[in-house]
Amino acid sequence: MAARVSWSIVLAIASVAASVAACGAMGSKSSKEATSPYAPAPDPNAPPPKGDVSRHTPWTTEFMKPGMLVADEIDVEGPVGLLDHVATRVDPDVHAQSQKTIPAGFQQQVTAKPGAEDSEIHSQLDQLTLIATRRLTVLERPSPIDVAISARGNVFWHDETTKQDKRSEALRVIGKIAR
Repeated sequence: MAARVSWSIVLAIASVAASVAACGAMGSKSSKEATSPYAPAPDPNAPPPKGDVSRHTPWTTEFMKPGMLVADEIDVEGPVGLLDHVATRVDPDVHAQSQKTIPAGFQQQVTAKPGAEDSEIHSQLDQLTLIATRRLTVLERPSPIDVAISARGNVFWHDETTKQDKRSEALRVIGKIAR
């Protein structure tokens, strides 16, 4: 009875042995031969790329000097690349935010929720601090235009360089881009 071996046991043992051999063979491959879902790391000894690989686009210097703009509603619009220069802090408890593509371009809008205390919308355009008490809209247009800021309602403008303040009901500031 001991000499009698079931073929199913023999096949199972052979299958396990083949699996173990395959795993051992996979572990013995060099790192260059191993397949990976990731791209290989760049060679640190490789020469730098040739040609202009940067996507430098012209930009305005108008908002490079420190300042502050406070208003009930602020609209910012500019060319492709505008969103690289704007940062907005959104608190979902007191702000509603929308992002959508419209015929004019890509629009981001943050509004203060009704009845929310301390619902100011804080944003930064280069060195210019923007504070909207009701609504901030940023529109990145696909066409080459200048950067424009329009503010309405209880506008306060502070130029940190000249230490001058300005108050009005509306204000429009244009940052020309050299082309």
